[in-house]
Amino acid sequence: MAVAAALESHGIVRLHRWPVPMRVEPKPHQCQCGAWATADQVVWTGPTGSDFFGVTSSGRAVLVEAKSLQRPRLPLGITKGSGVNRHQLLELIDWHRAGALALIVWECGDNVAVFDPDVFMPQGSRTPPKSLAWEDIPANLKKPTVETLELFAPYLSIRRPTAASVRS
Repeated sequence: MAVAAALESHGIVRLHRWPVPMRVEPKPHQCQCGAWATADQVVWTGPTGSDFFGVTSSGRAVLVEAKSLQRPRLPLGITKGSGVNRHQLLELIDWHRAGALALIVWECGDNVAVFDPDVFMPQGSRTPPKSLAWEDIPANLKKPTVETLELFAPYLSIRRPTAASVRS
């Protein structure tokens, strides 16, 4: 959210967290002492969208899927586990093909990459790969985490912010 706030404070893009379809239900459980109690349980009622959606200052739609995985391989199109879920991946590709700015922001260790579907789906390709290796992402799309804001510059046609302007 810090990157979204920084982009908004610079007047570049306004991003919102996508609502998660869920409800909270009471669930009885037995504690270690043997007594029964009721605790709240979150139940997802449908697939979630991507993490963020919004609009650039020029009016272009934006969709962002954010992932934080410490391993150097990002699963794509999965149905369970950590990675980009199938419905999220298809949504990103559809938005991208429709002209929206559709990005994946992948934090891996102390580094982050920001890229669109063209990185893993070459022109004319109809099927995404099952995963994307960190080393397969072009070097110009990766930076140390503290410089994340700079990675949005090529996609948003903005002046590359300096570290000093982001902190102020």
